[in-house]
Amino acid sequence: NILNIITALAYAPSEVANLEWAAGSAVISTLGKGAFIMLVIALCAAVWSGINGFMICGSKLLGSIAQYNMLPESMGKLNSNGVFKNSIIFIVIVSLIAPWFGREVISWIVDMSSLGASIAYFYVSLIAYR
Repeated sequence: NILNIITALAYAPSEVANLEWAAGSAVISTLGKGAFIMLVIALCAAVWSGINGFMICGSKLLGSIAQYNMLPESMGKLNSNGVFKNSIIFIVIVSLIAPWFGREVISWIVDMSSLGASIAYFYVSLIAYR
């Protein structure tokens, strides 16, 4: 990607090891602070869109599973806007509690995400089959 190319052109491999964020430093030194601000905005937008996608997909997944009586019925209730409100509240609570367990636990959660995705895919397939 373009950030790796900019970093490779800006610094020697030995210099990169001493930098805290080589890509950010390379953008500042080669393209200026304006480009760095655009990079930060793009990274923030990527994080926010990931959080938004997780909330939407997670709530729909929990709501759909609940509608097939595999989770408590309250998770599958739609509000007036067609949103699984209780599923979103559950995801928010779990998401707000998780960081307090520390970096190691979050690392385990991230490592297990592929297993979670496989389980979710299994449940969606099971629901589609029914």
